[in-house]
Amino acid sequence: MSRLVSAVAVLSYPNIFTPRPLNEKDLAAGKAPKYQAAFVFLPSEDPAVIAQYKAMKQAAIDIARAKWATKLAGNISLRALDTEHGMANFLVSEDGDFRIRLPWRDDASVLRKKGYPEGSFFFNASTLHKPQVVTQIPYPVGHVRAGKPMPLEDESMMRAGALVVASLDPYAYEGSSNGVTFGLGNLQYIGAGDPDVIGASAGANASDEFSADASVVADLSDVGADEAPAAAGDDITDLLGG
Repeated sequence: MSRLVSAVAVLSYPNIFTPRPLNEKDLAAGKAPKYQAAFVFLPSEDPAVIAQYKAMKQAAIDIARAKWATKLAGNISLRALDTEHGMANFLVSEDGDFRIRLPWRDDASVLRKKGYPEGSFFFNASTLHKPQVVTQIPYPVGHVRAGKPMPLEDESMMRAGALVVASLDPYAYEGSSNGVTFGLGNLQYIGAGDPDVIGASAGANASDEFSADASVVADLSDVGADEAPAAAGDDITDLLGG
């Protein structure tokens, strides 16, 4: 299937310019680090947006039916089934003996756990290759790429809560489980969005959250010079359970 372009999504857990570090299990398995993010699609009553949502989901279903045509022949059903990571969506064969995991998740309990709005859905997409990110601003007339979107220069703008559009490659996978997922292509920055919408206020700009004091001497050279070593167990990863 050809590459598709997503509807506008809210960016979450982005690792766009630097790949996500591998955990010990992935390192032991010899996996390569990936660029990835979660894409959250907010509830909408706009018919055009709803059509875009359906097209993305249909693309995943079409990949599954093409890959497993024999096993998914006849009347198949779309079911939410419990997994070790919470409820997920599956295509299930007519006899119920064969199932394919689909990429999007929309169960209310999963959304609450993630901090995503009720009625939304999301999926993860990743790639081994660093995505290109463009803006909506076109190159000027006279430029060799006149009219095409210009690259995003400020990488800090691609933080949690940003509004984006992504190019995606749906593909099937087999192994300990069978399913369809989305490979991440490139991204277009649409706007800053609101990080609070997805419970990601940590992505806010620090300069907007605190006040400055003009009376404070701007010499920070001695800060931290007399700090005592951190006590055992005080590492931030311990506090977070990492």
